[in-house]
Amino acid sequence: MQAQIPATNAVRTEKAIVKGQIADDSGTIPGATIRIKDSYTNTITDLDGNFILSNLPVENITLLISFIGYDSYEKEINIKAGENNVGVIILQPASVQLQEVVVVGEMAPSQMKAYNMKKLSPAIADILASDAIGKLPDRNAAEAVQRISGVAVARYHGEADRATVRGTPFSWTSTLFNGTRLPSSDVSAGRSAVLDVIPSELIEFAEVSKALTPDMEADAIGGSINFATRTAPGKTTLGVSGAGGYNALAQKAIYNFSGVYGDRFFHNKLGVVLAASTWKRHWGTDEYTVDFNTALPDPVLQKSIKSLMLKRYMGSRTTNGVNLGVEYAFNPQHKIYGRGLFDNFVDERPVYESYFLYNDNRYQYNYRESKYNTLLYGGEVGGKHEFNPKWKFDWAFSDYYTSYKINSLPANLDASMRGLPIMTFIQSGANFGGLYTYSDGKNYKFSKLDSPDGSGDAPDELQAHTPVAMSDASLMLSALTMMRIINTEEDRVAQANITFSPSNRLSIKAGGKFRNKEKEYEYITTAYQINSSAPGFAPTMLNSLGRGTFPNTNNFFDQAKVDYSGYIINPPSSSAMENVAADAVAKNGFISRASAADSTNNYHGRENVTAAYIMATWDVTPNLKLYGGVRNEYTQTTLYGQKYDKGTASLSPSTLENNYNALLPMLLAKYSISEFTNLRAAYTRTFIRPLFSDITPAEVIDATGSTKTISRGNAAIQPTFAHNFDVMFEHFFGNIGLVSGGVFYKIIDDLIYSSKGYETISGETYYVSEAKNLATKAQLAGLELAFNRRFDMLPGFLKGFGVELNYTGIWSKAEIPCYLSTGIINVTTPLPNQSNHLFNATLYYELNGLTVKLAGNFRGKSLEAFNQSLSKELWTWTDNYFSLDAAASYAFNKHLRIFAEVQNLTNAPVRMYLGDKERTKDIEWSAIRGQAGIRWNIF
Repeated sequence: MQAQIPATNAVRTEKAIVKGQIADDSGTIPGATIRIKDSYTNTITDLDGNFILSNLPVENITLLISFIGYDSYEKEINIKAGENNVGVIILQPASVQLQEVVVVGEMAPSQMKAYNMKKLSPAIADILASDAIGKLPDRNAAEAVQRISGVAVARYHGEADRATVRGTPFSWTSTLFNGTRLPSSDVSAGRSAVLDVIPSELIEFAEVSKALTPDMEADAIGGSINFATRTAPGKTTLGVSGAGGYNALAQKAIYNFSGVYGDRFFHNKLGVVLAASTWKRHWGTDEYTVDFNTALPDPVLQKSIKSLMLKRYMGSRTTNGVNLGVEYAFNPQHKIYGRGLFDNFVDERPVYESYFLYNDNRYQYNYRESKYNTLLYGGEVGGKHEFNPKWKFDWAFSDYYTSYKINSLPANLDASMRGLPIMTFIQSGANFGGLYTYSDGKNYKFSKLDSPDGSGDAPDELQAHTPVAMSDASLMLSALTMMRIINTEEDRVAQANITFSPSNRLSIKAGGKFRNKEKEYEYITTAYQINSSAPGFAPTMLNSLGRGTFPNTNNFFDQAKVDYSGYIINPPSSSAMENVAADAVAKNGFISRASAADSTNNYHGRENVTAAYIMATWDVTPNLKLYGGVRNEYTQTTLYGQKYDKGTASLSPSTLENNYNALLPMLLAKYSISEFTNLRAAYTRTFIRPLFSDITPAEVIDATGSTKTISRGNAAIQPTFAHNFDVMFEHFFGNIGLVSGGVFYKIIDDLIYSSKGYETISGETYYVSEAKNLATKAQLAGLELAFNRRFDMLPGFLKGFGVELNYTGIWSKAEIPCYLSTGIINVTTPLPNQSNHLFNATLYYELNGLTVKLAGNFRGKSLEAFNQSLSKELWTWTDNYFSLDAAASYAFNKHLRIFAEVQNLTNAPVRMYLGDKERTKDIEWSAIRGQAGIRWNIF
């Protein structure tokens, strides 16, 4: 029954504010729902558990407070004009059994936060709260989100480094930091953010949005992943964690330490949080790579084997991160804040490479000392203001910088000359046997799968067929190469939003954002090759140089089906790497293999984005909410580089401009069938910007051959757009569980692909390579299912068991023109990186302080990339991948916990193949690794 309203009109016209905080015995509760009984007025608590209800009449009201996993709470209040502070309201777990889980459990509080945020979100989204991040051996941001429904990750030498949503290409997923897109830097100058630079300990929560609202950045056809950094807690917080472990392949240690401190000062007006993390791990992988003669015109020879490479990586990775958050509340209506972030990821890896060059009938040995440095730092300031109960305003300014650099070795060279040094040795007098003599009289290597007469080795058991033993005395220094990459982006962003709420049922929000991106990309390769006819030539043999030691000879390719131990060769020493270049160039008269055309790889420029939106939130009924509006983003890109004409051997300046507009209507609906059951539907239009490699200012013209060619960026290319349709059902169990299911469908326009074709320019015919928009539409559709259930209905210790499952099935289709020797044909293909099946399964046990989790992650096969110059049967695919991880912890009390975790229990390799699953192209084995440690929440 609705409370009685005071009789006098004078009192009735006065307005009031009710504020407070929601908590349980262990701390504050974000995402709790607070509403006034028999009213549309409602709100949710922020990350600190605080809430404010404004524009209230002066009367008796009843607050209804609900949170998944807790008993509902009612509180009657006789409010007065002005501010009414109800203080801290303590919620109680829903049952005695659940309380046993919550009090000292790890999973239950995290799932409650995540499910409440998901239930209340206007977008179709999944949430991962900070309590869950790191409870499995997920030490970076990419590995943390791989457990979320519909998310797939790319693995780079044993660790996840990028994430994508709903099986789309990685650049189609927007990675956000506190709601603003993160600048990206990687080796290919793409737009996907590299996430292995971000320690998972610095993340407050991760939100994966699959259907966006107009106030969100919209360059996200797959979806967006928003990482929110830690904010100041509601009370004094101090916690530390430390762990040590071991990598079985590297046979060396792992360690990580992290800590967080937060507090409030000046009567809780000033809040501060500081989080820091360091993680060092020794690592190693063995990689088996087959290169095929796909460039040959004969379809039979295209499947012959050009080379086999055995590559051992053995190095160390160090991730350091610091996150600072400060906020100051002048009063409940006005707050300012600041955030700062510094993340640094250094990957040092000596690389040992054995090549069996079957076409050249010889053996090659490469050694390189690699050091990759990824840096992300920056900060933002902002404010949130409530001018009166109807008008709210927020603003923010941010500046984030990221870089990916390979530019630090050898240390004795001038800094401008450093990069990634490679020494190449060729063995003389050791020809291969066992090659197949084809009808053209030449020798070729085939696997048994593709050999014309069915003979040969199994595709993943290739023999070297070297008739003599490897000898470092016969390995001659043949080439010196220095590769240098610098890729940087800096984003400066200004944004503001204003909200007008004319009633408790209607809210109108509008805002704008401006981003200035500064981009610089440098890719230089300096290469020298031996000149045996140089005066005074004297070959440099490997055994004449200072030598290092090959690491861990006892487990070299021990997971392969062939014994390759005969190719373990001690590398040149670090001092030899540093000193041989100048001596060898002078002594051997090395010839430069660098091309002036390489300078066209370097460019710089800017991208300005001006975005604006307006949206409305309308409570049509107490059960039906509509969120609708439109967003517009205008992009202006200008890049400066060079063009090269081989005929005149000349370089000249080149400028490319690429401007476009994106108008993006969106409509979402959420119908609450009950307090814990939602039905959602959405139509959104989103887009993705062209990659910088698509719009590079580089142009290389070669009119010297029989076929004149041009390779260039395309200034006229347009972004890729998608019409997205979503329907989702979700039901939340009172014992912290979930069942959900939904379907999605995307119609994709202007898909960008690599075009190759003939074009007439000034009366001359050229074969032109550039990116273009696909004329036909592409499609993507899918099904998502999720289930999480605690078996607390079982007796005794069995009630601690539970299971968490999610599955995403995806189908996509595009018609890509392929340029084959037989002519141009359209090939039906799925999108790159799109797996048909994604699946996560976690069996867990949580009771009386003990938590145990066994988690499996499956990603189905996916196409690596379109290849318009080859038939589809020769395209490269990544095979199915399944990993199994485990974690266990025991809480002695609310403050002290010990834990252990093991990653890659199945020791599963990442495998790629060429067309046929049996035609192995690449296998990379990493190793089982694990660690154990302690977490101490001092306050």
